[in-house]
Amino acid sequence: MPMFEAQGVSMQLEDGRWLFKQVDIELEKGDILVLRGPSGAGKTTLLKCLAELVPYTTGRSYLNGQTPSQYGIPIWRSRVMYVPQRPAVHPGTPMDLFNMAKNYTSQKGKYIGDPVSNTTDKIYLLFAPSFFF
Repeated sequence: MPMFEAQGVSMQLEDGRWLFKQVDIELEKGDILVLRGPSGAGKTTLLKCLAELVPYTTGRSYLNGQTPSQYGIPIWRSRVMYVPQRPAVHPGTPMDLFNMAKNYTSQKGKYIGDPVSNTTDKIYLLFAPSFFF
């Protein structure tokens, strides 16, 4: 018996089109599942369906042979989790972000250094708001 199994999971959109149809997955402990496809293909929605965050049209899923209703949805969701990827907070490279932050008014006149040219250079982390990380 696989640790996680999905059988025939399908989602039909309101307009009648299928976002995905008859998806079967079997995962053993230590397996890695890679979902690839173009934007809008349903990858995120499928993962949310497997975590019982979004209702699907047909299919069943099992964790250690038990269904979500056997576990209870809160317990299922604590064991089969959808963890979203965090989008880039700042477009561009890390160096672009560094250059942007060092030009803030609060940083004027402060020594910041070059974070990549000389590792022995004294670099002060002067500005690190939580929304950048």
